[in-house]
Amino acid sequence: MKNFYIKSLRISYFFLINIIAHLALIPAILYGELWMWILSLVWSYWINVTAHVAGYHRYYCHKSFKAPRWYDYYYQFIALFTNPGPVGLWSGIHRLHHKYSDTKADPHSPKLMGFWYVWFGTVFFQGEVGLFKRLLPSKQYKMLSLPRDELKVWFKEMKDPTTKWFYDNHLLLVGIIMGALLLIHPLLFVFGFCIPTLSTHYASAVVNTYTHRTGESLNEDWLAFYLAGDGYHLNHHEDPTNYTTLPESHKWWQFDITGLFIKLIKI
Repeated sequence: MKNFYIKSLRISYFFLINIIAHLALIPAILYGELWMWILSLVWSYWINVTAHVAGYHRYYCHKSFKAPRWYDYYYQFIALFTNPGPVGLWSGIHRLHHKYSDTKADPHSPKLMGFWYVWFGTVFFQGEVGLFKRLLPSKQYKMLSLPRDELKVWFKEMKDPTTKWFYDNHLLLVGIIMGALLLIHPLLFVFGFCIPTLSTHYASAVVNTYTHRTGESLNEDWLAFYLAGDGYHLNHHEDPTNYTTLPESHKWWQFDITGLFIKLIKI
């Protein structure tokens, strides 16, 4: 169990799926029509806001708000359309990022590991620490598994039947979604799965790299919309349990669209 997230993540499968998503850009460019691109990007943004940023990030990882039970099923299912990995694993790595932000123990520090290494690591593997353990020399990066206190949290959260079911069946469910979309129509697979996968993973890459490029968390107003509110990254690091990244004194033109969504569903 020591290496639970490295084994269960099955890194090669996630890498292969994301390679397929990149190759799908060829038929998307050759055969896709404008309305397909527009709908796909809207679908991508919806997934990122309602499942990735609101669900994986602020709800599950940081416990920044409480939601109705249906939301546990919703965000974990909708996120499957972008191949993010099980929420328990994603959350464990992200908590390490907060705990050891911009230090040697940070799973994805661009200043210490290199901008492009973290960028492509996030794009193809969602920045999982298992990737870095496999590729970096042991002297440079010794972290193999979550620390004991993080493991306790992980085991406790994995007792939730919904979380565990999605964890156990994650790759199977992603495979079913890919196969079903492909059978209905190849372009539905391209624009319903591949483009959303690329869009959300590149958004994560921007957060992991650009907003930490100086070795500390930064707020970037111009990235706030694309990153669904995560552009205010310094605000988030200073108060990760807040369901919005905006301070009370924010300007009228600053907004956190994920925070607005959360405000609608939280209880």
